[in-house]
Amino acid sequence: MKKPHSTSHADVIRLWTGSTVSQIGSAIGGVALTMIAIQRFPAGVSLLAMMALFSSVSGLLMAFPAGAFVETRRTRPIMITTDVVRAATMAGVTLLATCGVLNVYALCLVATINGGAHVLFSTASQVHLRNMVDEESYPEINGKMMSTLWLSLILGPAVAGLLLIILDPIWLCIFDGLSFLAAALSVALLRSKETLTPTSAHWNPSPSLRERMTGGISLLRTDRQLRSFFAAWGAFAGLSAAFSPICKAFLIQDLAFPASQYGLMMGISSVGGLAGAWMTRYFENRRGLERTMHISAWARSSIYLLFPFLTGGTFSVIIATALYGALLFTTSLTNSTTSALRMRATPVSHQARISALWIFAGTATGPLALLVIMPLTHIYGARVTLAVVATGIAATPLLLPRSPTDGRGVSQG
Repeated sequence: MKKPHSTSHADVIRLWTGSTVSQIGSAIGGVALTMIAIQRFPAGVSLLAMMALFSSVSGLLMAFPAGAFVETRRTRPIMITTDVVRAATMAGVTLLATCGVLNVYALCLVATINGGAHVLFSTASQVHLRNMVDEESYPEINGKMMSTLWLSLILGPAVAGLLLIILDPIWLCIFDGLSFLAAALSVALLRSKETLTPTSAHWNPSPSLRERMTGGISLLRTDRQLRSFFAAWGAFAGLSAAFSPICKAFLIQDLAFPASQYGLMMGISSVGGLAGAWMTRYFENRRGLERTMHISAWARSSIYLLFPFLTGGTFSVIIATALYGALLFTTSLTNSTTSALRMRATPVSHQARISALWIFAGTATGPLALLVIMPLTHIYGARVTLAVVATGIAATPLLLPRSPTDGRGVSQG
Protein backbone atom coordinates (compact mmCIF):
# COMPACT_ATOMS: atom_id res chain seq x y z
CA MET A 1 0.00 0.00 0.00
CA LYS A 2 1.45 3.37 -1.00
CA LYS A 3 1.86 6.18 1.47
CA PRO A 4 0.69 9.69 0.54
CA HIS A 5 3.46 10.92 -1.71
CA SER A 6 3.58 14.64 -0.86
CA THR A 7 3.53 14.23 2.91
CA SER A 8 5.89 11.24 2.87
CA HIS A 9 8.34 12.95 0.54
CA ALA A 10 8.46 16.08 2.70
CA ASP A 11 8.91 13.96 5.82
CA VAL A 12 11.70 11.95 4.20
CA ILE A 13 13.51 15.20 3.38
CA ARG A 14 13.11 16.35 6.99
CA LEU A 15 14.34 13.03 8.36
CA TRP A 16 17.21 12.86 5.89
CA THR A 17 18.29 16.43 6.68
CA GLY A 18 18.24 15.73 10.41
CA SER A 19 20.18 12.50 9.91
CA THR A 20 22.80 14.28 7.81
CA VAL A 21 23.33 17.02 10.40
CA SER A 22 23.46 14.43 13.19
CA GLN A 23 26.01 12.18 11.48
CA ILE A 24 28.28 15.07 10.53
CA GLY A 25 28.03 16.26 14.14
CA SER A 26 28.87 12.76 15.36
CA ALA A 27 31.92 12.68 13.10
CA ILE A 28 33.05 15.98 14.63
CA GLY A 29 32.30 14.62 18.10
CA GLY A 30 34.31 11.48 17.36
CA VAL A 31 37.36 13.59 16.51
CA ALA A 32 36.77 15.68 19.64
CA LEU A 33 36.59 12.66 21.97
CA THR A 34 39.72 11.21 20.36
CA MET A 35 41.65 14.44 20.95
CA ILE A 36 40.31 14.76 24.51
CA ALA A 37 41.40 11.21 25.36
CA ILE A 38 44.87 11.65 23.87
CA GLN A 39 45.57 15.18 25.12
CA ARG A 40 44.11 14.99 28.63
CA PHE A 41 44.92 11.43 29.75
CA PRO A 42 48.33 9.68 29.89
CA ALA A 43 46.96 6.38 28.55
CA GLY A 44 44.94 8.04 25.80
CA VAL A 45 45.20 5.21 23.27
CA SER A 46 44.16 2.63 25.86
CA LEU A 47 41.28 4.87 26.89
CA LEU A 48 40.06 5.03 23.28
CA ALA A 49 40.14 1.23 23.13
CA MET A 50 38.17 1.03 26.39
CA MET A 51 35.58 3.50 25.12
CA ALA A 52 35.18 1.49 21.91
CA LEU A 53 34.80 -1.70 23.96
CA PHE A 54 32.16 -0.20 26.27
CA SER A 55 30.25 1.19 23.29
CA SER A 56 30.30 -2.18 21.50
CA VAL A 57 29.27 -4.18 24.57
CA SER A 58 26.45 -1.71 25.26
CA GLY A 59 25.24 -2.09 21.68
CA LEU A 60 25.36 -5.87 21.89
CA LEU A 61 23.42 -5.97 25.15
CA MET A 62 20.84 -3.52 23.82
CA ALA A 63 20.23 -5.20 20.43
CA PHE A 64 17.67 -7.85 21.38
CA PRO A 65 15.79 -5.81 24.01
CA ALA A 66 15.67 -2.92 21.51
CA GLY A 67 13.74 -4.98 18.98
CA ALA A 68 11.22 -6.10 21.59
CA PHE A 69 10.89 -2.59 23.02
CA VAL A 70 10.44 -0.78 19.71
CA GLU A 71 7.97 -3.29 18.28
CA THR A 72 5.05 -2.32 20.51
CA ARG A 73 5.68 1.43 20.75
CA ARG A 74 5.57 4.45 18.52
CA THR A 75 8.99 5.08 17.09
CA ARG A 76 9.12 8.89 16.98
CA PRO A 77 9.21 9.39 20.78
CA ILE A 78 11.97 6.76 20.95
CA MET A 79 14.02 8.51 18.26
CA ILE A 80 13.57 11.92 19.87
CA THR A 81 14.44 10.63 23.35
CA THR A 82 17.62 8.86 22.25
CA ASP A 83 18.77 11.98 20.38
CA VAL A 84 18.14 14.17 23.44
CA VAL A 85 19.96 11.70 25.70
CA ARG A 86 23.00 11.68 23.40
CA ALA A 87 22.94 15.47 23.23
CA ALA A 88 22.96 15.59 27.03
CA THR A 89 25.93 13.22 27.30
CA MET A 90 28.02 15.30 24.90
CA ALA A 91 27.09 18.50 26.74
CA GLY A 92 28.06 16.68 29.94
CA VAL A 93 31.56 16.05 28.61
CA THR A 94 32.03 19.78 27.97
CA LEU A 95 30.59 20.69 31.38
CA LEU A 96 32.78 18.22 33.29
CA ALA A 97 35.90 19.22 31.36
CA THR A 98 35.19 22.92 32.00
CA CYS A 99 34.83 22.22 35.72
CA GLY A 100 38.06 20.21 35.70
CA VAL A 101 36.45 16.95 36.85
CA LEU A 102 36.32 14.98 33.59
CA ASN A 103 37.76 11.50 34.15
CA VAL A 104 38.10 8.10 32.52
CA TYR A 105 34.91 6.79 34.13
CA ALA A 106 32.84 9.64 32.74
CA LEU A 107 34.11 9.10 29.19
CA CYS A 108 33.47 5.35 29.40
CA LEU A 109 29.96 6.07 30.73
CA VAL A 110 29.31 8.41 27.79
CA ALA A 111 30.49 5.71 25.37
CA THR A 112 28.23 3.14 27.05
CA ILE A 113 25.12 5.32 27.01
CA ASN A 114 25.65 6.50 23.46
CA GLY A 115 26.36 2.98 22.20
CA GLY A 116 23.06 1.70 23.56
CA ALA A 117 21.17 4.81 22.42
CA HIS A 118 22.56 4.40 18.91
CA VAL A 119 21.20 0.84 18.67
CA LEU A 120 17.80 1.88 20.00
CA PHE A 121 17.63 4.85 17.61
CA SER A 122 18.75 2.79 14.60
CA THR A 123 16.16 0.09 15.29
CA ALA A 124 13.35 2.64 15.67
CA SER A 125 14.40 4.63 12.59
CA GLN A 126 14.38 1.52 10.39
CA VAL A 127 10.82 0.71 11.46
CA HIS A 128 9.72 4.32 11.06
CA LEU A 129 11.30 4.67 7.63
CA ARG A 130 9.50 1.58 6.40
CA ASN A 131 6.15 2.91 7.60
CA MET A 132 6.82 6.28 6.00
CA VAL A 133 7.40 5.29 2.35
CA ASP A 134 6.00 2.82 -0.15
CA GLU A 135 7.88 -0.35 -1.11
CA GLU A 136 9.00 0.98 -4.50
CA SER A 137 10.88 3.79 -2.76
CA TYR A 138 12.99 1.54 -0.50
CA PRO A 139 16.10 1.53 -2.75
CA GLU A 140 16.11 5.29 -3.28
CA ILE A 141 15.49 6.09 0.39
CA ASN A 142 18.10 3.58 1.59
CA GLY A 143 20.56 5.10 -0.87
CA LYS A 144 19.89 8.61 0.44
CA MET A 145 20.21 7.52 4.05
CA MET A 146 23.43 5.67 3.21
CA SER A 147 24.77 8.83 1.57
CA THR A 148 24.64 10.65 4.91
CA LEU A 149 27.22 8.23 6.28
CA TRP A 150 29.68 8.94 3.48
CA LEU A 151 28.99 12.66 3.60
CA SER A 152 29.80 12.67 7.32
CA LEU A 153 33.05 10.80 6.66
CA ILE A 154 34.04 13.40 4.09
CA LEU A 155 32.96 16.58 5.86
CA GLY A 156 33.12 15.63 9.56
CA PRO A 157 36.90 15.27 10.03
CA ALA A 158 37.60 18.24 7.75
CA VAL A 159 35.23 20.53 9.68
CA ALA A 160 36.61 19.22 12.98
CA GLY A 161 40.15 19.97 11.84
CA LEU A 162 39.22 23.55 10.99
CA LEU A 163 37.39 24.06 14.28
CA LEU A 164 40.32 22.66 16.27
CA ILE A 165 42.47 25.51 14.97
CA ILE A 166 40.45 27.99 17.03
CA LEU A 167 38.67 25.83 19.64
CA ASP A 168 39.62 23.39 22.36
CA PRO A 169 38.31 19.83 21.66
CA ILE A 170 35.92 20.03 24.61
CA TRP A 171 33.88 22.68 22.79
CA LEU A 172 33.51 20.49 19.72
CA CYS A 173 31.36 18.18 21.82
CA ILE A 174 28.81 20.99 21.90
CA PHE A 175 28.55 20.83 18.10
CA ASP A 176 27.81 17.11 18.36
CA GLY A 177 25.16 17.76 21.01
CA LEU A 178 23.51 20.46 18.92
CA SER A 179 23.45 18.11 15.92
CA PHE A 180 21.54 15.53 17.97
CA LEU A 181 19.03 18.21 19.00
CA ALA A 182 18.64 19.20 15.34
CA ALA A 183 17.92 15.56 14.47
CA ALA A 184 15.37 15.35 17.31
CA LEU A 185 13.68 18.48 15.99
CA SER A 186 13.51 17.05 12.47
CA VAL A 187 11.69 14.00 13.85
CA ALA A 188 9.33 16.16 15.92
CA LEU A 189 8.39 18.12 12.78
CA LEU A 190 7.32 15.02 10.82
CA ARG A 191 3.71 15.33 9.72
CA SER A 192 2.77 11.91 8.34
CA LYS A 193 0.65 9.76 10.61
CA GLU A 194 2.54 7.03 12.45
CA THR A 195 0.90 3.61 12.48
CA LEU A 196 1.43 1.27 15.40
CA THR A 197 -0.25 -2.08 14.85
CA PRO A 198 1.38 -4.25 12.15
CA THR A 199 -0.77 -6.39 9.87
CA SER A 200 0.88 -9.65 8.88
CA ALA A 201 0.31 -13.37 8.96
CA HIS A 202 3.29 -13.47 11.35
CA TRP A 203 1.74 -10.96 13.74
CA ASN A 204 0.93 -12.11 17.25
CA PRO A 205 -1.07 -9.36 19.00
CA SER A 206 0.12 -10.40 22.46
CA PRO A 207 3.54 -12.06 22.21
CA SER A 208 5.42 -13.04 25.33
CA LEU A 209 8.64 -11.25 26.23
CA ARG A 210 10.60 -14.30 25.12
CA GLU A 211 8.83 -14.29 21.74
CA ARG A 212 9.55 -10.59 21.26
CA MET A 213 13.21 -11.07 22.19
CA THR A 214 13.81 -14.09 19.96
CA GLY A 215 11.24 -13.54 17.22
CA GLY A 216 13.91 -12.38 14.77
CA ILE A 217 15.90 -15.58 15.21
CA SER A 218 12.76 -17.71 14.86
CA LEU A 219 11.89 -15.95 11.61
CA LEU A 220 15.41 -16.54 10.24
CA ARG A 221 15.03 -20.27 10.89
CA THR A 222 11.88 -20.43 8.76
CA ASP A 223 12.63 -17.82 6.10
CA ARG A 224 15.32 -18.99 3.68
CA GLN A 225 15.70 -15.62 1.97
CA LEU A 226 16.22 -13.62 5.15
CA ARG A 227 18.56 -16.33 6.41
CA SER A 228 20.69 -15.90 3.28
CA PHE A 229 20.76 -12.13 3.68
CA PHE A 230 21.77 -12.51 7.32
CA ALA A 231 24.56 -15.00 6.56
CA ALA A 232 25.97 -12.78 3.81
CA TRP A 233 25.83 -9.67 5.99
CA GLY A 234 27.35 -11.35 9.05
CA ALA A 235 30.22 -12.85 7.05
CA PHE A 236 30.97 -9.59 5.24
CA ALA A 237 30.67 -7.41 8.36
CA GLY A 238 33.07 -9.60 10.32
CA LEU A 239 35.67 -10.09 7.59
CA SER A 240 35.62 -6.45 6.46
CA ALA A 241 36.06 -5.33 10.08
CA ALA A 242 39.19 -7.51 10.22
CA PHE A 243 40.36 -6.33 6.80
CA SER A 244 40.37 -2.62 7.72
CA PRO A 245 43.05 -2.51 10.48
CA ILE A 246 45.22 -5.10 8.71
CA CYS A 247 45.11 -3.10 5.47
CA LYS A 248 45.91 0.09 7.36
CA ALA A 249 48.96 -1.54 8.95
CA PHE A 250 49.97 -2.99 5.57
CA LEU A 251 49.83 0.39 3.81
CA ILE A 252 51.42 2.51 6.55
CA GLN A 253 53.99 0.08 7.98
CA ASP A 254 54.86 -2.36 5.20
CA LEU A 255 54.48 -0.01 2.22
CA ALA A 256 55.52 3.12 4.15
CA PHE A 257 52.59 5.29 3.04
CA PRO A 258 52.94 8.67 4.83
CA ALA A 259 50.18 9.25 7.38
CA SER A 260 49.19 12.51 5.66
CA GLN A 261 48.80 10.75 2.31
CA TYR A 262 46.84 7.93 3.93
CA GLY A 263 44.40 10.43 5.49
CA LEU A 264 44.01 12.26 2.19
CA MET A 265 43.49 8.95 0.39
CA MET A 266 40.66 7.94 2.73
CA GLY A 267 38.99 11.34 2.44
CA ILE A 268 39.07 11.33 -1.37
CA SER A 269 37.93 7.72 -1.67
CA SER A 270 34.90 8.38 0.56
CA VAL A 271 33.42 10.25 -2.40
CA GLY A 272 33.03 6.81 -4.01
CA GLY A 273 30.74 5.73 -1.18
CA LEU A 274 28.64 8.85 -1.56
CA ALA A 275 28.35 8.29 -5.33
CA GLY A 276 27.32 4.66 -4.85
CA ALA A 277 24.55 5.64 -2.44
CA TRP A 278 23.22 8.33 -4.76
CA MET A 279 23.27 6.07 -7.85
CA THR A 280 21.31 3.19 -6.31
CA ARG A 281 18.05 4.21 -7.99
CA TYR A 282 19.81 4.70 -11.36
CA PHE A 283 21.21 1.17 -11.39
CA GLU A 284 17.94 -0.28 -10.11
CA ASN A 285 16.08 1.27 -13.05
CA ARG A 286 18.65 -0.07 -15.54
CA ARG A 287 19.45 -3.50 -14.11
CA GLY A 288 16.84 -4.28 -11.49
CA LEU A 289 17.38 -4.34 -7.75
CA GLU A 290 18.46 -7.96 -7.32
CA ARG A 291 20.77 -7.98 -10.33
CA THR A 292 22.37 -4.72 -9.14
CA MET A 293 22.95 -6.27 -5.73
CA HIS A 294 24.70 -9.33 -7.18
CA ILE A 295 26.79 -7.39 -9.72
CA SER A 296 27.96 -4.85 -7.14
CA ALA A 297 28.69 -7.58 -4.57
CA TRP A 298 30.89 -9.52 -7.00
CA ALA A 299 32.59 -6.31 -8.17
CA ARG A 300 33.31 -5.44 -4.54
CA SER A 301 34.82 -8.88 -3.98
CA SER A 302 37.20 -8.56 -6.92
CA ILE A 303 38.46 -5.19 -5.62
CA TYR A 304 39.32 -6.65 -2.22
CA LEU A 305 41.50 -9.26 -3.93
CA LEU A 306 43.67 -6.53 -5.51
CA PHE A 307 44.90 -4.91 -2.28
CA PRO A 308 47.51 -7.57 -1.36
CA PHE A 309 49.26 -6.89 -4.70
CA LEU A 310 49.97 -3.22 -3.91
CA THR A 311 53.59 -2.11 -3.67
CA GLY A 312 55.27 0.99 -2.26
CA GLY A 313 55.79 4.35 -3.93
CA THR A 314 53.78 7.41 -4.93
CA PHE A 315 52.10 5.62 -7.82
CA SER A 316 50.80 2.96 -5.42
CA VAL A 317 49.19 5.70 -3.31
CA ILE A 318 47.25 6.77 -6.40
CA ILE A 319 46.31 3.17 -7.19
CA ALA A 320 45.25 2.54 -3.58
CA THR A 321 43.09 5.68 -3.62
CA ALA A 322 41.36 4.48 -6.80
CA LEU A 323 40.86 1.00 -5.30
CA TYR A 324 39.40 2.40 -2.08
CA GLY A 325 37.10 4.71 -4.05
CA ALA A 326 35.86 1.80 -6.20
CA LEU A 327 35.53 -0.38 -3.10
CA LEU A 328 33.41 2.16 -1.24
CA PHE A 329 31.31 2.77 -4.37
CA THR A 330 30.46 -0.93 -4.77
CA THR A 331 30.04 -1.43 -1.02
CA SER A 332 27.62 1.47 -0.77
CA LEU A 333 25.66 0.20 -3.76
CA THR A 334 25.57 -3.34 -2.39
CA ASN A 335 24.48 -2.24 1.08
CA SER A 336 21.75 0.06 -0.27
CA THR A 337 20.24 -2.61 -2.52
CA THR A 338 20.58 -5.34 0.10
CA SER A 339 18.88 -3.17 2.73
CA ALA A 340 15.99 -2.45 0.37
CA LEU A 341 15.52 -6.14 -0.46
CA ARG A 342 15.75 -7.11 3.20
CA MET A 343 13.06 -4.56 4.09
CA ARG A 344 10.81 -6.02 1.41
CA ALA A 345 11.44 -9.55 2.67
CA THR A 346 10.73 -8.73 6.32
CA PRO A 347 7.16 -8.86 7.68
CA VAL A 348 6.12 -5.52 9.15
CA SER A 349 5.46 -7.20 12.47
CA HIS A 350 9.10 -8.33 12.69
CA GLN A 351 10.84 -5.23 11.31
CA ALA A 352 12.13 -4.05 14.71
CA ARG A 353 13.46 -7.45 15.72
CA ILE A 354 15.12 -8.11 12.37
CA SER A 355 16.73 -4.65 12.38
CA ALA A 356 18.05 -5.25 15.89
CA LEU A 357 19.39 -8.64 14.83
CA TRP A 358 21.26 -7.04 11.90
CA ILE A 359 22.79 -4.47 14.24
CA PHE A 360 23.81 -7.25 16.63
CA ALA A 361 25.50 -9.20 13.83
CA GLY A 362 27.32 -6.14 12.53
CA THR A 363 28.59 -5.34 16.03
CA ALA A 364 29.48 -8.85 17.19
CA THR A 365 31.14 -10.40 14.15
CA GLY A 366 33.91 -7.79 13.85
CA PRO A 367 35.59 -8.46 17.22
CA LEU A 368 35.21 -12.23 16.72
CA ALA A 369 36.85 -12.08 13.29
CA LEU A 370 39.68 -9.93 14.62
CA LEU A 371 40.24 -12.36 17.49
CA VAL A 372 40.68 -15.23 15.03
CA ILE A 373 42.51 -13.45 12.22
CA MET A 374 44.87 -10.98 13.92
CA PRO A 375 47.28 -13.71 15.19
CA LEU A 376 47.90 -14.64 11.55
CA THR A 377 49.60 -11.27 10.98
CA HIS A 378 52.29 -12.20 13.52
CA ILE A 379 52.90 -15.53 11.80
CA TYR A 380 52.57 -14.76 8.09
CA GLY A 381 52.69 -10.96 7.93
CA ALA A 382 50.13 -8.38 6.85
CA ARG A 383 50.23 -9.09 3.09
CA VAL A 384 49.48 -12.80 3.36
CA THR A 385 46.83 -12.25 6.05
CA LEU A 386 45.26 -9.57 3.87
CA ALA A 387 45.07 -12.05 0.98
CA VAL A 388 43.40 -14.65 3.22
CA VAL A 389 40.78 -12.19 4.48
CA ALA A 390 40.17 -10.81 0.96
CA THR A 391 39.57 -14.36 -0.30
CA GLY A 392 36.99 -14.89 2.43
CA ILE A 393 35.24 -11.63 1.54
CA ALA A 394 35.31 -12.59 -2.14
CA ALA A 395 33.19 -15.63 -1.32
CA THR A 396 30.46 -13.78 0.59
CA PRO A 397 28.28 -13.06 -2.51
CA LEU A 398 27.72 -16.84 -2.72
CA LEU A 399 25.63 -16.51 0.45
CA LEU A 400 23.21 -13.96 -1.01
CA PRO A 401 19.74 -15.23 -1.98
CA ARG A 402 19.33 -16.07 -5.64
CA SER A 403 15.57 -16.43 -5.93
CA PRO A 404 13.42 -13.33 -6.47
CA THR A 405 11.03 -12.12 -3.80
CA ASP A 406 7.40 -12.95 -4.21
CA GLY A 407 4.62 -10.39 -4.28
CA ARG A 408 4.82 -9.66 -0.56
CA GLY A 409 8.59 -9.89 -0.45
CA VAL A 410 8.40 -12.71 2.11
CA SER A 411 9.53 -16.22 1.33
CA GLN A 412 7.39 -18.98 2.64
CA GLY A 413 10.25 -20.98 4.16
